[in-house]
Amino acid sequence: MPFTSSPSPTIAGSATVGSTLTAATGTWVPEVPFFKYTWFSGGVKVVSEITSNYLVRATDSGKKITVTVTAARPGYTTTFRSSQATPTVSGTGTPLPAYSTAPQPVVTGTAKVGQTLTATVGTWKPALSTYSYWWSANGERLTDAGDYTLLLAPETAGKTITFTVQALNPGYDQTVRVSVPTAPVAAGTSIVKATNVLILGSGMVGEQLTAVVGFWQPAPVSFTYQWSVAGKRIDNTTTTYTPTVADLGKTVSVTVVGSHPGSVSATRTDTLKTPVYTTGVVTGMVYEAGNPKTPIVAGYAELWAPQQSPDDPPFLAQITEIVNGSYTFGAVPPGKWALQASSTATGARAFYGGVGAAEDSPPLTVRSAQTTTRNFTLPDFGSLSGTLTLGGPAQSFTDFEVYATSSTATAYATVAADGTFTIQNLIPGTYTLVFKSYDFSGTSHYSTQSYTTGFSKTPTPIRVAPGTDVTGIAFAMKPAGLVSGVVTDRATGRPVVGAAVVAYGPLYGTVQRVKTVRTGADGRFQFTSLEEMTYALLVEPVNGSGLASQWVGGTSYTTATKVPVTNGGSYPGLNASLVVQAVITGVVSAKDTGAVFPYAFVLLHPVDAELAQRGYNLTVDSSGHFTFAGLPAGDYTIEYLPRQEPYEPGTYGSPETPGGRIITVTPGQTVTLNLQADRRAY
Repeated sequence: MPFTSSPSPTIAGSATVGSTLTAATGTWVPEVPFFKYTWFSGGVKVVSEITSNYLVRATDSGKKITVTVTAARPGYTTTFRSSQATPTVSGTGTPLPAYSTAPQPVVTGTAKVGQTLTATVGTWKPALSTYSYWWSANGERLTDAGDYTLLLAPETAGKTITFTVQALNPGYDQTVRVSVPTAPVAAGTSIVKATNVLILGSGMVGEQLTAVVGFWQPAPVSFTYQWSVAGKRIDNTTTTYTPTVADLGKTVSVTVVGSHPGSVSATRTDTLKTPVYTTGVVTGMVYEAGNPKTPIVAGYAELWAPQQSPDDPPFLAQITEIVNGSYTFGAVPPGKWALQASSTATGARAFYGGVGAAEDSPPLTVRSAQTTTRNFTLPDFGSLSGTLTLGGPAQSFTDFEVYATSSTATAYATVAADGTFTIQNLIPGTYTLVFKSYDFSGTSHYSTQSYTTGFSKTPTPIRVAPGTDVTGIAFAMKPAGLVSGVVTDRATGRPVVGAAVVAYGPLYGTVQRVKTVRTGADGRFQFTSLEEMTYALLVEPVNGSGLASQWVGGTSYTTATKVPVTNGGSYPGLNASLVVQAVITGVVSAKDTGAVFPYAFVLLHPVDAELAQRGYNLTVDSSGHFTFAGLPAGDYTIEYLPRQEPYEPGTYGSPETPGGRIITVTPGQTVTLNLQADRRAY
């Protein structure tokens, strides 16, 4: 069948040496999935150009350029159309340099229908930074074969297969290399290779479900779809299905059959993980604290999604107004929820059950297409009040907050300018108090401290009874421990200005950066608001200083001087003398071709058991190079992510890998690496 529209191509660009010409195919009807471009210079075919772009060379001077496009589509006659010639190419120019090494790609595998061939590009010099590649059968490009592997389809039987690489590095002559043709493809059994089918969507009434098939071979694969509800086929053979009310409580599945001419079809089925559902309704009344007969006049009801895991806390999902005690949520997905209410008049707020946290509230179960009623009375709240005094340097009291915490609730208040505080609307229970200074300016002299009485170091519990105001709490905060020292250049003895001094300490089960200060003009530094714990200090000089980072008193966190900071203590003399930096530099490249990866991601880790999570990360520059400067002497590993398919991330120097290579640097040493990425195995 002929195409109904098949225009001749046009050429855009200047016909001068060094310029790029671009072919435009125009609009073909029906649409053509792939065009082959053959370029001619002075009527002679240019073998090395079969893309839509053509770089005009010095050898083209005095000649005219044309392009012929070949259109192919299943069921239609293969059609050729040629452009008008360009004006005569002008200019002379200097021929572009050729690649010093440009190997033929190699194809391995059995040339038989149903088998897979694999191509290897080889190592080019210079390494390939920009290139394209494709498979051909009897010289005709296979339109749907865009990977380094090719599953041989029945239509390739009797044909020879080649793999073509076109090198397009800027500044070099565009070069094409074609593999040695395989033997004619032998007949065999072709079976469609299928990936799993996946239904995307929630399964709620009115929300569309979509069947996703993934990548099936050999291309092209045609698909048929059949949706089923409760195991029975329905009149739907498209890629999508929208559940209806009639489907409530039933399972939905889709079966997909993938076919390729001459191949055995493949079938995959996916079933929605939950039966079809719709939303429910939650309604009820909320009453004032201590008075189940008096609805609150105005306020808000909130539905909180429950905690799914320790790292996934409850979150506010829906909110609605309370009017004369009444609230209604009209569209709530089935599941377990926590209900919270608040009174606009009093500011009182609590979760159902009289608790202050979603995870402590008795769950509210919402079912599909059902109404759930939940009435509750706000608890009779109490309060805590008192006075804060400072046992060290003066500081604005409004920098401080006080937190009251019980087993079911947490509340806080900002300390007033005169040092007084009041925490209101406390759910009855036993509380402990914690005072915190928010060091926004970096000049605070106080750390977090718990309210204690007498000589006890254990937080003092305070009982808040229903409707009770606990007053007269008095607490004097001690100043935080002072940690100080001097940073100098070991070679000159001069102070190091502007260096970052980082306090590391054990938090959440690992060693973390806790606080950072910088050295002054005299090289001195001082921490004034560290929390009570044991620290190690790392000095990081300014970038470009030529000096290395260094642990105070050691070569790693493990061996560094440990500072057990307590409130009111003083810890001077934590000095550091910095030596010249070590540098790790290199490139990220493809192991099979040597091509470098611009903008790859590289992460450098020190080999220190206590600092496994600490790393220096950066993005490789446009030429594929990276440099880590300012490094202290020691052992390192590197992770690298090429960010280019089909290459895999890698690790250089992994201590977990048998025989893994650790990167060891000494002061003043520069280590250069070539991080090679392996091709992903499919």
